[in-house]
Amino acid sequence: AGPTSGPTSGPTSGPTLGPTSGPTLLPSMVPSAVPSSHMPSTTPTRVCDYYLVDFNSTGFNDTDGLVTNSYVNPVTFLNFGFTVEAFGSNGTGHTPGNVARLMETPSDGNALFIQQENVGTIIQNENGGTLTFTFQAVVEEVLEITLWDVELGGVITVLSDSGIVQTVPVPSSPNESQTVTVNTIGAVEMNVTLDGRFAVSAMEICFDGSITPEPGSNAPPTATSSPTIMPTSSPAPSSTPTESPAPTDCYDQLRAKLEDQFGANITLPDDEEIIVITMQNETHVSFDVNQVLQTDPNIQLIAIHYNVNFTYAECERYANVTYDSTVSFTAICFDGWTDVTIYIYTADDFSEDECEICQTPDEDDEDTVAFYFELPCKSDCDLSDSPSEMPSVSPSATPSSSPSASPSAS
Repeated sequence: AGPTSGPTSGPTSGPTLGPTSGPTLLPSMVPSAVPSSHMPSTTPTRVCDYYLVDFNSTGFNDTDGLVTNSYVNPVTFLNFGFTVEAFGSNGTGHTPGNVARLMETPSDGNALFIQQENVGTIIQNENGGTLTFTFQAVVEEVLEITLWDVELGGVITVLSDSGIVQTVPVPSSPNESQTVTVNTIGAVEMNVTLDGRFAVSAMEICFDGSITPEPGSNAPPTATSSPTIMPTSSPAPSSTPTESPAPTDCYDQLRAKLEDQFGANITLPDDEEIIVITMQNETHVSFDVNQVLQTDPNIQLIAIHYNVNFTYAECERYANVTYDSTVSFTAICFDGWTDVTIYIYTADDFSEDECEICQTPDEDDEDTVAFYFELPCKSDCDLSDSPSEMPSVSPSATPSSSPSASPSAS
């Protein structure tokens, strides 16, 4: 018997020789004897939510928004599943720590761009450059990107997790908005490289998708049921010994690194550290900020800008900070580092309620200075370790876990 012309009112006494022309009214009472197909699907199964990220907030539930004209940490948008870094063309532009800056566009809201000079005024880099977006696994697809004020045009290059590189040309559109289609599944990195001034005002992504691997890809490793008969071969030793680099002083990994300085010409003392690291655990770093700038009555206020978590940066301010006083903080880390900026205000008429606190000062500003530091979040040293002043009078019961920082006295 062949298939029925329509669904039956109940189950048949036996299987039909072919499929019915429509679904039965009731589900099958027992599972099928064989799967519906002997082959997996040829395309991945995707379940995701589509979002338009407009750079007006740091996450889906962020109601505070972002401050226009501010520089944004590379991890500011990690809650959306990506980081962003800025690189001026041929070393041009002002991007301390590879940070992009936010500007307000006439029609698209906030947009990311490459600052040209170390000034408070927004100046898009006339030489262009690259904004690099690095995507986490939660971003399953990048659909399109919206650009503002593309002066000369360029290209968008997208690398997918399958190794495919897609290049999308971008035409010029000065003082206008344009949307460029990307449509890359499994995007790992996207480089927006344009020759003149430009800004990125939005990006549509497929967020938190789950993917069924395509046939033949991403197969998990399998364990053998018993040891192999012969050992696996290892590479042969080199014919001559290789020269290893000198070991890095682990105590250098405990110090904050001054990366840049903006604004007033104020010099930090050489014999005292304004930032002292007190704890490192790879995900967070704790540190003290010390007032080491002598007893200068002109210091009206000190502000510290640091990353509390992946989506929020704090600007804590302290008025009338006395010499040699200390305040303590804990910041979150990204890729083994975090950045901290210390702002010092010296103007007699400065008000701590003014909106420019924790904003990059102009290059010729005589009343405000900003020190930009990077702090390592891990070290080969133990913070509590320090060599003893005198050698031990007797050998220790167990050997030391690491060599001493200096030779023992004889």
